[in-house]
Amino acid sequence: MNIKAVWNEGRSFVATAPGLDPVIMEWGDNRKQFSPMELLLASLAGCTGVDVVDILTKMREEITRVEVNVEAHRREEHPRIWKAIVVHYDIYGKGVSEEKAARAVSLSVEKYCSVSAMFSKEVSLTHEFKIREA
Repeated sequence: MNIKAVWNEGRSFVATAPGLDPVIMEWGDNRKQFSPMELLLASLAGCTGVDVVDILTKMREEITRVEVNVEAHRREEHPRIWKAIVVHYDIYGKGVSEEKAARAVSLSVEKYCSVSAMFSKEVSLTHEFKIREA
């Protein structure tokens, strides 16, 4: 994988990789794009979310929607890394098994999600889920 970030203007960079759409990153108060630190959280949500969907689908659970909400807190001192992250999953479907949902989240966190694995080395990272009838 090769990614390049090129200064766009002001406090903005555009990241590109061969064959992929560009991603704009911004810093500051009046921005309209994700910052790099926010993109890390979005990556975590997407990575673990797709795992949970794939695993529950393979378990033949009738899911209709999965929402992943990442709540994070940064250190005050530099470097201002994430110090604590809680990942909340809302799993919607008909008769979704709580046991299977817990297993899907556990497999994502402990085995499949590369982003989660990277965060877990330096950050307090916890996960919670709720089953919601569709």
